[in-house]
Amino acid sequence: MALTCGGPGCKSHSFATERGLSVHRAACEHFKLGEAKAAAARVQSRKVLQLNRAAAQANAAKGSLEVQAESAVVPSGSIASLPDTLPPVPTCGTVLNPPFCNLLPSSENNNPPLTTQSGRPWRPHRLPARYIDHMPVGPSTLPSVAPGSTALPRVISHVQDVLITTHNRFGLRREYPHRPSYDPDSAVPDEHLSSYYSKYQPRQDGATSTAPSAYHLPPWPFDSMSVYLLMQWLHTGSQLKSDGEADRLVQSVLCHPEFVLEDVTGFRTQRQAAILDNSDSSTTDAAPFLADGWQESSVEISVPLGKEDKRGLFAPFTVHGLHHRSLLSVMKAALADASARYFHFSPFRRFWKPPNGPDQRVFDEAYTSDAWLEEHEKLQEQANEPDCKLEKVVLGLLCWSDSTHLTSFGMAKLWPLYVYIANLSKYFRGRPGSAAAHHIAYIPSLPDSIQDFLGPENGVKSKVITHCRRELMHKVLDKVFDAEFVHAYRHGFKMECLDGVWRRFYPRIFSYSADYPEKALISLIRANGRCPCPRCYVEKGDIHRLGQAKDRQTRTKARSYLGDIISKARRFIYETGNIVSSTIVEALLFARSLVPTVSTLAEKLSPFGFDPHEIMVVDLMHEFELGVWKSVFIHLIRILHAAAPAGRLVAELDRRYRMMPTFGHSKIRKFTTNVSEMKKLAAHNYEDLLQCAAPAFEGLLPEPHNKIVMTLLFRLAEWHALAKLRMHTEATLTLLDVSTTILGQELRRFSRMTCAFYFTKLLPAEVAARERRQARQKVKAASTLASTVVGSSSSLPTVAMAGESLQSSSSTAMAVPGPSAGQSAKQKQPSAGKKSFSLWTYKIHALGDYVRSIRRHGTTDSYSTQTGELEHRRVKRLYARTNKRHAVRQITKRERRETRLLRARRAAEAERKSEEREHAHHVLFSQDDTLATTHPEMHHHISDSRRYGEDAFSLSRVLPEDPASKDFLPRLKDHLLGRLLGLEYDGDEKAFSDADRATVRIIDNRVNFAKVFRVNYTTYDLQRDQDSMNPRNRCDVMVMSPETGPNAHPYWYARVIGVFHVRVLHTGPDSKNKSYQHMEFLWVRWLGIVPGHRYGFKAARLPKFGFVPETSPDPFGFLDPSLVIRGCHLIPAFNDLRTSDLLSANPSAGRPIGDTDDWRAFYVNWFADRDMLMRYVGGGVGHAHQNRETPEEDAMHVDHAPDPRDDIIEDAMDTNSDGEDDDAGIYENQSDSEGDEGHGRDDSDDDDLGPEDGEVEVMDFE
Repeated sequence: MALTCGGPGCKSHSFATERGLSVHRAACEHFKLGEAKAAAARVQSRKVLQLNRAAAQANAAKGSLEVQAESAVVPSGSIASLPDTLPPVPTCGTVLNPPFCNLLPSSENNNPPLTTQSGRPWRPHRLPARYIDHMPVGPSTLPSVAPGSTALPRVISHVQDVLITTHNRFGLRREYPHRPSYDPDSAVPDEHLSSYYSKYQPRQDGATSTAPSAYHLPPWPFDSMSVYLLMQWLHTGSQLKSDGEADRLVQSVLCHPEFVLEDVTGFRTQRQAAILDNSDSSTTDAAPFLADGWQESSVEISVPLGKEDKRGLFAPFTVHGLHHRSLLSVMKAALADASARYFHFSPFRRFWKPPNGPDQRVFDEAYTSDAWLEEHEKLQEQANEPDCKLEKVVLGLLCWSDSTHLTSFGMAKLWPLYVYIANLSKYFRGRPGSAAAHHIAYIPSLPDSIQDFLGPENGVKSKVITHCRRELMHKVLDKVFDAEFVHAYRHGFKMECLDGVWRRFYPRIFSYSADYPEKALISLIRANGRCPCPRCYVEKGDIHRLGQAKDRQTRTKARSYLGDIISKARRFIYETGNIVSSTIVEALLFARSLVPTVSTLAEKLSPFGFDPHEIMVVDLMHEFELGVWKSVFIHLIRILHAAAPAGRLVAELDRRYRMMPTFGHSKIRKFTTNVSEMKKLAAHNYEDLLQCAAPAFEGLLPEPHNKIVMTLLFRLAEWHALAKLRMHTEATLTLLDVSTTILGQELRRFSRMTCAFYFTKLLPAEVAARERRQARQKVKAASTLASTVVGSSSSLPTVAMAGESLQSSSSTAMAVPGPSAGQSAKQKQPSAGKKSFSLWTYKIHALGDYVRSIRRHGTTDSYSTQTGELEHRRVKRLYARTNKRHAVRQITKRERRETRLLRARRAAEAERKSEEREHAHHVLFSQDDTLATTHPEMHHHISDSRRYGEDAFSLSRVLPEDPASKDFLPRLKDHLLGRLLGLEYDGDEKAFSDADRATVRIIDNRVNFAKVFRVNYTTYDLQRDQDSMNPRNRCDVMVMSPETGPNAHPYWYARVIGVFHVRVLHTGPDSKNKSYQHMEFLWVRWLGIVPGHRYGFKAARLPKFGFVPETSPDPFGFLDPSLVIRGCHLIPAFNDLRTSDLLSANPSAGRPIGDTDDWRAFYVNWFADRDMLMRYVGGGVGHAHQNRETPEEDAMHVDHAPDPRDDIIEDAMDTNSDGEDDDAGIYENQSDSEGDEGHGRDDSDDDDLGPEDGEVEVMDFE
């Protein structure tokens, strides 16, 4: 094509190439004069436009502007209400949101064309607002302190030693009640602030210990480094042979510079394993606590017989197979580990100063919680030990315990007790490979031989067995929290820390995380009894009042340990011979749902102010994800079965979930099976179901039930996201409190209206599960009867070693007299009778305790049972490496081997100085300098490879009728030129002339393709996270919106259809860089907001966006990758169906290959993860630089008073709900009777409807 100069008065001929034109223009005076005049005209035009805008805004302010949609961002602390109705379309002068999406064909759209505030025809902007990406930073530096800090004076009321730091970049400051002697955050490298740190291998931070090394260095305890490397490889990684393990063997062992083949001549694994097992048997005087190995012992419990016989009123019963470790030795070993340099010895309060408003308290870590600060103050007031002036430090303990299946099939189980040191940040504890979990005990279950011990004549055998389970658990706790631990609890223990300073540590237990049956076992209450809560005395009939004033009042009366009543009940049982369930015993215990077992923790530690009920923290995974939400989801499936014959609606729901797009790295996964069948679903699967539930259920039920269900699903997802935040402020806790009240109202409305309208029955899977359970119970009863008959003539049976067998052996039922065929026919058979939705379960009541628990103990991720479930993976891996004989003993040995090798490796890293280098900018020889991993400091990462690409002109010629590629090259040059000139975006389109475009030369006319686009971002809790997206699979991104009006949506959304990079050369008088430049850009398809759709927290609806129609001026465009905030999750609005009106070309580059139409609209999933929610709620600490003033029209607002309608129907509701929970054990893991209490219950329904504890695969939910 011929190119002309374009300068006024220039008479030169045309040019065939851009290079020739550029050479001419550089010397042409006519062209230079014309460019100067054009630049002056553009400046004048911009000034006129600004004046017109100011006038238009002034005129618009005089009128009453109508509202198009609710704002999506809630300012901190705002609880303003919103009008119930909203007018439809904005008029001229209204500040518009992202481009509108017309869901109807163009022929049906009779609305006048939209205009901007200046009065010109409106069209979508291609450039969003500039996004500033700030890296997370640590706290402000503390003033230097003396290295030998001593204990505080006992009388501290006269000592003012408070230390307040300055605000850091994000507005965070700390307030220490006493001047700290050590700042662990100063040793934390920046890479540790990245949530994907395990994928990134940073340089050694060079932090070393000034104290003598407590652990040996490699190749200890082996003779050579070659053997050490081989054993290190053997005891890490997968237990299965794989390509990855083979590669790791070659790279980390065989190719290691210190590996010598001759050193492994005659190598035998068992001999080297024995050397490792005995390595800590001999300790040094400097570290006598390193022998923190396992001990094997037995536990003796007293079994009440109910009447006197030759053994008396009770008889001792011994349970073997308890494997445990000294808790004091474990604590000392943890303080000597290299990770202890990150321990916080001084608690503090964290405050955040938002952009507008006063400072707010921040709740995140355990050592910033009120419970920790109170213990710290009590400890400082406590008298010092004689002749000891050392600093007194609280050593926080977080406990987990839960029984787990070790195999997918079979009966092998293990009941571990884990302890975490809370002085270590939760972000470090939660990383895979951190080895922060300390295995304290493997608890044996009550063996089946207890049946023989009690004898066949015992008429209350089930009650006695339940009592024995409680006795066993607390005898085990007596072994774990032994006299040595109690002495340390009272007097502390001295320890030289890694900074070379001696301190005195006082262990304190802050939480005990377990599912509900085990909570009942630890707190010694009756599961699902009259007062089922381990923290308060709420009665079961009042549980449905969640969020009401009476419910809040009930929670103020906390439980306490009533030792006198329990002792009196035990005297009736063990001294006077009353049975466990006798009337005289029940008269003492029933009213408060107590049990006649002595609490080990209360008896040992209550003299020092310890309350066992205080540590019974909430459990988000079991109580909500596998509790309340799971029960709601199951009942919604029942309603869909009742609403349409032959499961038509259920099939549609399954289809929608299968079409659900994925998001992030395992954040929302693909639903490949029918979700209505709920097979093999773990906790994270139910979380994914909830996050995507509203679009999936939309329109399946008629009104008003559709509206009720949509609101309930939104409120459930909203509450779940707020409760799972890893960093709370006073504002977000207020929102969570309000959300709890709203959720209680919505649950009652759902039960009162929708559930009552449909006659729901048990699902087919529920009926089948009940039948199998009843069949197993009959077989078990027959087997027990047969064994009793056979063993009746013998002496007392030998007690099995429960801990060794892991319940892996199964009893064989003998032929015993059974019911006749006629009797069987008369027995009641399970049927799909009416099944109602129950509001009377402990898990619903527990939702009201989350705000207090977060204020008291920190955010829920610090003590979630998910942490324990993740650690179960380790014991399952260790079990797979055993020969299944005496498996527990082998697990303990392998656990110690892994730990000892890890300690040696960490000690070597801490002792090793940073490698010698001539200059700081030199890359170490030991480091792999590849481009595979994106450094956290980068905003985004696109491969710069030029292996794949096309000619720039060919991209327009491949699909000439495709709107996506229309004017591809001119629009691309406009985009590149605007960036090269550094033009600030002022809200207008910028179209350049052909002459301007000619100054941009794409080298070789080649546009290079990239496969993956990665973007890093700072989360609300000041962590660095990453989204990795591929344009072939729904690569949706969000960018800042330039709109700042009262109803402006804060973000724009686009689907990336191509990731490119080019080399360009900018010429001409305005060029700022005459060299070749590498530029990256995204090819996107814009989405616009759906007009008339009400959304927001007040409306309880997600925002709805759709693709900009092809009739719009710019449905496609280019985007600077630096403007992308992060990826977003767009869920199709299934109820709006699909259409081909938005893009008629087929095929088109704007769609995936094979697609011929588009979804009419998409919902923006606010609940995809917690960071996404906080970008719309507002008030995220890490988002401080993005928060902006927003109207107070969309806050979550509700009066704390109960719903008046609840009082009307309250008396009509059946509060005697025992019948509602007949099958609760199938889904909610709640025992139906006291006999099922504890971990002796039957968990074999897991293969039918999924494991309740998420053991299949529990992933990181963030």
